[in-house]
Amino acid sequence: MEKEEIRRQIRDYKRYWELINQGTYYRLHNPGTDLETAAWCFVSRNQCEMLLNVVSLDAHGNAPLSYIRCRGLLPDVIYQCEAEERDIKPYTGAEPRIDHKCIEGRRFDGNALMHAGVPIPMELGEYGAMQLYFKAVENGIEEKK
Repeated sequence: MEKEEIRRQIRDYKRYWELINQGTYYRLHNPGTDLETAAWCFVSRNQCEMLLNVVSLDAHGNAPLSYIRCRGLLPDVIYQCEAEERDIKPYTGAEPRIDHKCIEGRRFDGNALMHAGVPIPMELGEYGAMQLYFKAVENGIEEKK
């Protein structure tokens, strides 16, 4: 089990290395001033990819849906979210209380991601983490790897 987790971490490291090291870093929610979430993202130089990271700092009963406004994207481009169940899990290792299908595969307009935000269910629990990868898929921007 641990070896499989290490293999996954190495695979993710290789997949996101260029985006994290060469992309633009944006702090979206400051953990020092925002008491409920910390959020940051990395956007590729050509603005075709984004890796969004969210950590829930405080858990509430019946917590409302929260939105994280992204930055650095192309406003007229459609981005598709690629998330796996393992990308949305509490820090404690318990099973997630939200279904990754509510976000995975959905398409968002770049303008909507920057002004309305990505819907983030706040049922992650204290210090639960979520990582979402977005890729441009429409308006002739789709990047081939």
